[in-house]
Amino acid sequence: MLKMLFTLIFAAALFGAGFWSGMKYASEPFQNAQQILNASRLPANLNAAEIVSRVYQQMKPMSDKIKPAFAVMSLCKKDQTVRDLRAASIEVALQQITGNLQNEIDRGALSTRESAVFAFSGAFTAWLFNVNDPDLIKALDAELKAHGKKLTRNMCNREEKNTRLLIDELKFVSKN
Repeated sequence: MLKMLFTLIFAAALFGAGFWSGMKYASEPFQNAQQILNASRLPANLNAAEIVSRVYQQMKPMSDKIKPAFAVMSLCKKDQTVRDLRAASIEVALQQITGNLQNEIDRGALSTRESAVFAFSGAFTAWLFNVNDPDLIKALDAELKAHGKKLTRNMCNREEKNTRLLIDELKFVSKN
């Protein structure tokens, strides 16, 4: 599953960034799947794929902390809290990704603009996919139903307070 996820992210990032061997302009679209395959074999992009995986793993503890809050607030139908959590967590993710990628640029691991764009888009896509996990929402809902339970208003309000504290923590982290 994880390998398939990274393959999809890699292909999407390559397609979106317009990489392919022999390409003169990054904005030229792919004409066929072979061009995507050729681009994935370029040394700079192979290196960027490894960096995507490394950055994703570094960010996983943060996303694992945020993901359950998204699921519970979604089930509680706290739409504004979900939007606020999404905004705060995206800001922190963007800062962490760019910080990690700056380190990779400084040590020469991202040697081209295209590989840096690929690494950024791949890491951000992987993070978004992990945090906004619809399967977790379904699993949590199924677990509650299996035990004959449901989220009460009091439970949702308590979880919303905890999520609001998490949002404040994320906002603090993003300002520092």
